[in-house]
Amino acid sequence: MKRDRDGQEILDFFNPEWGPNFLQWTEFVPATETIPIDPIEFLKKASERIEDGRAKHSGNLKVLAKYQWLATELNERVAALHLNYSLPAQPTERPQ
Repeated sequence: MKRDRDGQEILDFFNPEWGPNFLQWTEFVPATETIPIDPIEFLKKASERIEDGRAKHSGNLKVLAKYQWLATELNERVAALHLNYSLPAQPTERPQ
């Protein structure tokens, strides 16, 4: 848990401690896609998903705002880990 910018307690799901301690949901529900255990790979995969969501929902401001919030959270974690990438502040067009 961590305190968000608005003062609310939130689940800190971009925390790198989740990876090694995370029980894959695919152990309970059959699926072809797994969640990366390595924290950096997890953040990269999450950034792809966030970018896809921002592009897909660019016309829905309410949903887009949620993806913008996720991008901000992810960028804060990436900066704290001193990684050399981040999501752009605004959504980008993704080829279909």
